[in-house]
Amino acid sequence: MAGADKKNRKYKLVRPVRRWVNRVIQRNSLVGDEPSYDPDIFPWTRELETHWEAIRDEAMAVWQHNSAIPSFADVVPGTSKIVYEDTWRTFFLYNYGHRVEENCRRAPATAKAVEQIPGMTLAMFSFLDPQLHIPRHRGVSKYYLTCHLGLKVPAEREKCRIEVRDRTLYWKEGKTIVFDDMHEHEVWNDTDEHRAVLLIQFARPTAWPGRLVGEGFRAALSLSPIGRDVRHRFKKWEDKYARSENEAGSGAQN
Repeated sequence: MAGADKKNRKYKLVRPVRRWVNRVIQRNSLVGDEPSYDPDIFPWTRELETHWEAIRDEAMAVWQHNSAIPSFADVVPGTSKIVYEDTWRTFFLYNYGHRVEENCRRAPATAKAVEQIPGMTLAMFSFLDPQLHIPRHRGVSKYYLTCHLGLKVPAEREKCRIEVRDRTLYWKEGKTIVFDDMHEHEVWNDTDEHRAVLLIQFARPTAWPGRLVGEGFRAALSLSPIGRDVRHRFKKWEDKYARSENEAGSGAQN
């Protein structure tokens, strides 16, 4: 309990700084402060969509070892209140600027595609279980916008959705949506099928000094105890995924 209390105090110390950073970025945003955006504002989204089938195939290959893919709560501390057990699984390629070499090797077409995105700092496959509801929550920083590329979307699309503030967005295979996760958002998958997307976070187009403040916050977060905690958690799951691959390979040979 003492260790958990110490970590919680560290996270609380970050909050006032984060609020100030978000205010500076909001004032200097070059695309306003909308809950969601037309993907055409960001030309690279259309290029990303042209590669969606190769990206989908890599995501489905990863999903073959789904029991070894961590839930979001297992990787990112402080999120267990919005994620129930293993219902939202995440496979990271980039984790706030840190390239996950082995995972990029497993999904080379996806890694190549996301590396072309200006300001990309996070990229991961995101898998949602059937009949899943993720309650309202917010992201970490105004400095990032979020893009989803639909890879596997339930046939009943209208029952699988995300609400960002007062806007409801629906995923479509091969298409992107872009939104600001610092606005309260909520997710439903009211179907009997899994949903898979490529989730990307990228730097919001921001004028100076917002860009300078945002980059400073990103670097500080990566070097902070929170950032180290995330990398430590991730390494544990990386080892588990590698073991799952090896066991599957041994089973195929036998």
